[in-house]
Amino acid sequence: MNRLDPSDLPPPPSPADAPPKKINAAVLLILAAVFVTVPVCLFALVYMWLTQSAFNSIDELKADDLHEIEIRLVNLPRGPQNRPDPSPDERIKPDENTRFHTDPDVDPTLLTRPDFDAFLGALRGAEKVDRKPPSPYLGKVEIRYKDGRRGTVMLYWASEDNRPDSPAVVWLRINSHYYKGGTLKELRTVAQACAERGTKAR
Repeated sequence: MNRLDPSDLPPPPSPADAPPKKINAAVLLILAAVFVTVPVCLFALVYMWLTQSAFNSIDELKADDLHEIEIRLVNLPRGPQNRPDPSPDERIKPDENTRFHTDPDVDPTLLTRPDFDAFLGALRGAEKVDRKPPSPYLGKVEIRYKDGRRGTVMLYWASEDNRPDSPAVVWLRINSHYYKGGTLKELRTVAQACAERGTKAR
């Protein structure tokens, strides 16, 4: 029996000649989801950490620890029960002084230091609640400490029984905490007086 010389055998196929391996589409989708989801989650966590207020209630704040208070109020409903008492030269028709009409906004304003306690006093003592009712956005209060820490108080308003002649109540959100404050009229009376003595923020 004749034996073949090894040199007569055809060379083995090179790796380039091997059929390409199939890539599982499910694996590709999982990898894509990981590469997209992880950076987004990390960004969200960092953003939440950076925007977290340095306090959880107004009652924690001490005016002597603060460097700056900036206020802004919008969507200010009219009505004798919701706005400061009119000045002698103010002229508003009775049919235009209702909750369905609005007053001009209080533009972003930096309060003077002597007004810190007066303004915060209008928000102190708010009752902590699990959630707030559906309510229009009222504005926000930006607070900066002397040591650089910051915090934001989001403001909303809503009447308790939704009647047009019921006083609007102020609702606060600080981080994930909700509070029921006093009447909108009380807050506006103090805030607008403080804003008149403050300086417009840039």
